[in-house]
Amino acid sequence: MALCPAFTELLSDRRAELNARVAMARARTPSFDVAAFTAFLETHADPLLTAILTHDKTAGEASIDAIFDAAITLTEHRWNGQGHRTQLMNRLWCDVLPQFAPTIAANAQTTIATLSNAAVKVSQEDGVRLDQWFALLASLGRKVNTVEDARHLVVISSWQAGMAHLRDVALFAAEQLPPALACAAMGAKSEKNWTALAQQYAEHTWWAPDKSNSHTVHQIGAFIGLNGSFAAPPTISVVNDMFVVSDGAQTFSLHADAYGATLRPTEVSDREHLPQKGNCTEKRLKSDKSHWVRTDDANVPIDLPGEGLCVIETSESIAVSSPLSHMIYVFPRSLPKAWA
Repeated sequence: MALCPAFTELLSDRRAELNARVAMARARTPSFDVAAFTAFLETHADPLLTAILTHDKTAGEASIDAIFDAAITLTEHRWNGQGHRTQLMNRLWCDVLPQFAPTIAANAQTTIATLSNAAVKVSQEDGVRLDQWFALLASLGRKVNTVEDARHLVVISSWQAGMAHLRDVALFAAEQLPPALACAAMGAKSEKNWTALAQQYAEHTWWAPDKSNSHTVHQIGAFIGLNGSFAAPPTISVVNDMFVVSDGAQTFSLHADAYGATLRPTEVSDREHLPQKGNCTEKRLKSDKSHWVRTDDANVPIDLPGEGLCVIETSESIAVSSPLSHMIYVFPRSLPKAWA
């Protein structure tokens, strides 16, 4: 595969300098794969530069340094080439970065680093829907003009792809975006008034523009020996209207909304501050079918052993656990109001 003429010319003009950078990388990292590096320039860096130059014909000189150095760094850390590990960067460079061409043209090094680091971190989080994360960023990249807006969009996309603990940070990030971009990023089907949209999110934790008409039920947990979170079946308490979960060895805060559910290690570990039985609500269990739980406006099926089933609730959410399972179910107490 041949490089585009513009990329070839830029590399040729600075051949000695760029070759020296590769030589330094090979000296630092004896396992540096020159073939993988060269292939990455052809299949990933070249299309990205083409997208940048399509947006701004004068941005090539400034962009080549950032693209070339990023390719070296990825090769040193084995983020390109063959294998499952490299698929992450393949998708980022092929599907997402070209859509951020306007921002990269203005600030190549910081934008590429920001999105690359974000992809690595998000991929390491349990329960994140990476396909959705990539799709959200790719769909809005062309509307972003600054690195700061790109950072805000990363946070919002991470939240909507399943990282529920980022809710407050994501809502703050949306406030910093231009209203039209904020509405698009938050999933509104049209550019509705941002103030009204933000109010809907503020009024109900489980509200989302496209998820207002059905109950969202999340499952979270699993045995730690099977890549889960708990060494023993967890117990759930409520502290300051938030679920606190413990398996006896570790304590977590449980965050949940329309987009996902996550567990985060918490400092709340003093048993004196955790109710031993929580607020188990037997009235939520249907008497005829112990595997169904009543919400304020629906019945939710629960695939947990019926014996000892415990239902805990906050002002907006219900969580269900069993002494015979490492899994937790969490869902809204009531359906949010539909977007008007």
